[in-house]
Amino acid sequence: MSLYTYRVFHTIVQCKSFARAAGQLHLTPSAISHAVSDMEEEFGFPLFIREKKNVTLTENGAQIYSYIQDILYTSDLLEKRISQINGSQRGSVRLGLIDSTAIQWLEGIMNAFRAKSPNIEVIVRENTYHSLVGAVINRGLDLAIVSHSSIRSLTVPLQFIPLYEDRLICVSPKEYVPRNRNFITPEELDKLELILPLGGNESDVEQYLAAQNIQGICRSSAITNSSLVSMVRSGFGHAVDASLSLYSAGKLDDLNVYPIVPSGSRTLGIITQDPKFLAPAVNDMIICIQEFVNHYTSYKLKSVQ
Repeated sequence: MSLYTYRVFHTIVQCKSFARAAGQLHLTPSAISHAVSDMEEEFGFPLFIREKKNVTLTENGAQIYSYIQDILYTSDLLEKRISQINGSQRGSVRLGLIDSTAIQWLEGIMNAFRAKSPNIEVIVRENTYHSLVGAVINRGLDLAIVSHSSIRSLTVPLQFIPLYEDRLICVSPKEYVPRNRNFITPEELDKLELILPLGGNESDVEQYLAAQNIQGICRSSAITNSSLVSMVRSGFGHAVDASLSLYSAGKLDDLNVYPIVPSGSRTLGIITQDPKFLAPAVNDMIICIQEFVNHYTSYKLKSVQ
C-alpha cells in the first residue's frame, strides 16, 4: 500500500468526510472512494461507516489509524533528514503555547530560532493545557510548553523537559495590605474572596489551595489572565495564579502584588513524543527554548537582587 493511499485515509479521518477530504487534497470524489476501496480490499475489512453527511472509523479502522499516523510521521522525518543531508534545511516546527508563555516568551524564542534556522517554518498554536497535550499525543504538534501537572495522570508516555518554576502570587486591590506587608499567608488567603483561573490552567492553583487547606470564598473565575486582573480592578476580590500568567496581563502598578508564603509554583516544561523520533528542527527548537528560558531566569533573578 502506498504512502499516497495512507495520506488519503488520514485526511478522510481528519475531515470526517470523503467530499471534504477530496477538496483538501484537490482530488475527485471518485479518486478518494477508489483509494479507500483499494485499502479495504487489501486489508480484508471495512474502514469507514458511511453516514449521510460524515464518515466515522469502524472498530478495525480505528485500530490501524495510529499505525498509519506513525508511518506518515516517520516518512516526514525521513524527508526532512534527506533535506538536511543535501544541505538545504527545510520543513516546519509546530509549537504549542499557553497564553502567558506566548505573551512573555514567544518573541524571544522566535528571535533565537530564526537566527539559527532561518529556513524552517514555525507554526504556533495557543491553547489550554488539555488541548495542547492532546495535540502532542495525536501528533498535531511537535512540542508544547505546559505545566507538569497537566501530564501527571497520562497513561501515554511523553517526554517532559523541565524549564521554569513559576511561583504563585496574589494580586490584590491597592487598598489591601497583608499583616506582613511584603507577602501574604495561606491563613490570610483563606479569609479573602478569591478569583481563580479556569480553562484548564487552574490545576496548579487548586492543588496549592488544597495542600494549604484554603477553603476561601471563590465566587469568581476567569479564563484569560487579563480578565482575572480586570476582576480585581473591578472589586471582585483577589486573583491567585502563576506569576507569568498574571504579569502577562500588562502593568499591575495600580494593584498590589504579593508573593505567597509558604510558596507554591507550577513547573513549566516542554512535552514531546519519543525523543528518538524528533526531527532535527524540533531538537533545534528545544535547544533555543532552553537557552532563552535560562537567559530569562537569570535576568529575573538579577532584577530582584
